[in-house]
Amino acid sequence: MITPTRVAAVAALLATLCCVSLRAGTQDPQAPPPNMAAYYVGLLKRAGQRSTGDKGADTAIQAEHIASLERRWREGTLVGAGPITSGGDLRGMLIITASDLDRAHAVAADDPAVAAGRLAVEVHPWWGPKDIGAGYADTMRANPAAQPPMRTYQLAFLRRGPKWTAEKSPAVRAVQEGHMAHIREMGASGKLIAAGPFLDDGPLAGIFVFDATPEEARALADRDPAVRAGRLVLDLHGWMVAEGVLPKGR
Repeated sequence: MITPTRVAAVAALLATLCCVSLRAGTQDPQAPPPNMAAYYVGLLKRAGQRSTGDKGADTAIQAEHIASLERRWREGTLVGAGPITSGGDLRGMLIITASDLDRAHAVAADDPAVAAGRLAVEVHPWWGPKDIGAGYADTMRANPAAQPPMRTYQLAFLRRGPKWTAEKSPAVRAVQEGHMAHIREMGASGKLIAAGPFLDDGPLAGIFVFDATPEEARALADRDPAVRAGRLVLDLHGWMVAEGVLPKGR
């Protein structure tokens, strides 16, 4: 059930996204609003060395990759991780806690699949909901042998579109007001469960996470006035993570 508190939290998260997206690069990634936390997002991408040519060696690298993720989770530097299920060069996404960008990049790069040249990684500072991974951690503390089921969410990267501008003209403000109204509607529907802005002033503006089918997520996101106006464009992917990593939307 969607509570008023949950709707307000999603709206507040995305209000922050909108504000930061108008002035990206001016925020301190270590000082998010009270309802958010500072993370780093690691994007794992297909690299040139797709195979060693030895099936046994490839299997071993994959096992070491999984073991590395588990080790980082146990030490508390990795609060969420999972594969991208939609194919293409983007293979997975990590949510990292670290003191700074260099440390976050070191965490993401310290992976046997990256060292073997099978994956490349890029890391971006990101604000997201507080306590990502808390539900999963509670489950594992209660039962270390538990194997929480995996769940596929729809992950929409918001990229700056052809009509993007940092100016704050009346027309831009009108689009932003419509954008915010649509965000509230998506939060109230229970389909939008998490979101937040990137802070490094690159082409990525933010993330929406939907607990929905791909068709539902696309339909919701496409109705956003900022998308319709060309200020933002969508890059939609399936993302599989363990139950409890993300907040429940319904």
